[in-house]
Amino acid sequence: MKFIKTPYIVVFLLLFCSAVYSQNPAQVRKLKTELVKITGSKEFKTATIGVCIMDVETGKVLVETNSEKSLIPASTIKLITTGAGLALLGDTFKFKTKMQYVGLVKNGILNGDINIEGFGDPTTGSERWPETNIDSICNFFVQQIKALGIKKINGQIGASYFAKYFPDNIPPGYEVGDLPTSYGVPLFELNYRENYFDDGIDTIQMPDLYDPDILHDTIVIGKYFPFKNNGTANPKKPEDLFIERLIVDLKKQGLK
Repeated sequence: MKFIKTPYIVVFLLLFCSAVYSQNPAQVRKLKTELVKITGSKEFKTATIGVCIMDVETGKVLVETNSEKSLIPASTIKLITTGAGLALLGDTFKFKTKMQYVGLVKNGILNGDINIEGFGDPTTGSERWPETNIDSICNFFVQQIKALGIKKINGQIGASYFAKYFPDNIPPGYEVGDLPTSYGVPLFELNYRENYFDDGIDTIQMPDLYDPDILHDTIVIGKYFPFKNNGTANPKKPEDLFIERLIVDLKKQGLK
């Protein structure tokens, strides 16, 4: 492995061990030995490293170094959000997305509308997994519509947006500078492609640093845009883009 020297490296690590692990003195000694090797290595001689390993049941600190220092956590903060999700939702929790129709189906023809209601699933249309990419998701909905005996839709395809679960897509205190990045996009009830779009250079609406209700037109150079102006006052939301893509597939199947 080749290391690139930088002026400084900031690392923050918070780990929780099971009681069984913490009760094994040999394993704890091994952890301490490895930590000394890392902090004393020439590759990290200019780095500031903070480590805290605790017993998850008792809260006892097993191994630590610089655990009281204020460091930039960066992506290790995901340990906290993941832990909170497991504690509050459990390890079997699954997001749901509801599809329903209003109207009558007669001779395979739906005289009415189809509505998609999201409940915050962040993976809808994500390219990270084959089963969540937009082709797979749209095909799933198409097959579900066919399973209802619907062969033709004489009505609208829409998405519910009641802001019940995400009333503030950009919460107070959000780092405005993160908004154009893939990891800083807001959440919606019905998300699409992780709510970012690769378009190079564009003008987007960014919230005011001190008053999030005020939006400013801002030219951004980069890849990830949670909102696009397109010359309109109200940019399309992810659910609008998802519905547009679903309609394309429904037309290909002769359902719309």
